[in-house]
Order: sequence, then structure tokens, then C-alpha cells
Amino acid sequence: MNAEVAQPGTAVGLINQLATQGFVGSNPTLRTSPLHGDEPTMDETKRASAGAKPRTKADDDGAADRPNGITVLRRICEVADQVDVLAARRPQDVASASKKQRARCLGCPHNPSRVFPRLNTVLLEDATKFNAAFSADVQALQEFTPPNRTCLACASQTVSDFEMLYLQFEHFARWLTKARGKEGIGPGA
Repeated sequence: MNAEVAQPGTAVGLINQLATQGFVGSNPTLRTSPLHGDEPTMDETKRASAGAKPRTKADDDGAADRPNGITVLRRICEVADQVDVLAARRPQDVASASKKQRARCLGCPHNPSRVFPRLNTVLLEDATKFNAAFSADVQALQEFTPPNRTCLACASQTVSDFEMLYLQFEHFARWLTKARGKEGIGPGA
């Protein structure tokens, strides 16, 4: 086995986690290009080379609507990409910040360059624990009293970032819940 398999937070580790939780279908469809869903699948290529007519959406009995483990992984990665974007905001690097303010920013537990990478790690290591970590960070920010206007502006932006991330994660969770109800995904499906 590859050493990367055991590493939490890696794509291989996440795929293995999904597989142990029953999210990886028994026969995921391989695509010739993972980024372009309109290209033929490997199965369709084999069918065409054997002289069979191409399948239509009506032929697959809704199989295209049933996500496999790779689809779940892609959706998790979409959320993780958004968290990375939020983590790029570094209030301590604002040119107008004084040395005292920069030091305050660097030590702040609500600094987006500290909060969002931590959330991203939780998301990629165990997506089921993301909601609890997210809720804890939101609760901590709600209890925070900004000491000055700069901190207030940063905390306000972080609240907006949390709201947007909440909506994106909620959209993912609703999609996953709906997908679990379909045949071929999730434990007990």
C-alpha cells in the first residue's frame, strides 16, 4: 500500500474514508476527463468500439443522477477550495496597520488566516466533524468583543465569510442527504 493512503487530509485518505463510510459506489464510472462531464465515459468508449449504439440518458435509468464517491469527493473539494479562498485574507498584512495592530492580528484566534486553514484541515480529514468545528468557531466569534475599529471591521468580514461558508456547506449537506436517499450511495442505501 502507498504511504499516502494512511495520511488524513489527503485525497487518497479522503477517498478511503468515504469508502469505509459506504459512499464509494461498487462500480464508479471512469471518465476520460474528470473536468468535462460531457465527454464519453470509458464504458461508452468501449461500447462504441464494439459497435454498440451510444447510451442515452433515458437508457441509464437515472444512473447519471446517482453520485459515486468521486462526485462526493469533488463536492467536498469545492467547499475546501472556498475555505482556502477565505483563508487568504490576512488582516495583518494591510499596509495601513500599525506594528501594534499587526501583532494583535497575528495573536488573534479569529484571524481568518488561522481560522479557515484549521477548518479546512477538519473538512479534509473528516468531513463529518466539520459542522461541529465550524459551530465552535462561530460561537467563539460571537463571544468576541473587538478592541478597536480595525478588529471590528475584520470580525464583521469574518462573520460574512462564515455566513457564506455556512450556506455553501449547507448546500453540500442537503445535496448529500438527498443523494443518500437514491440507490447506490451511503450506508444503508
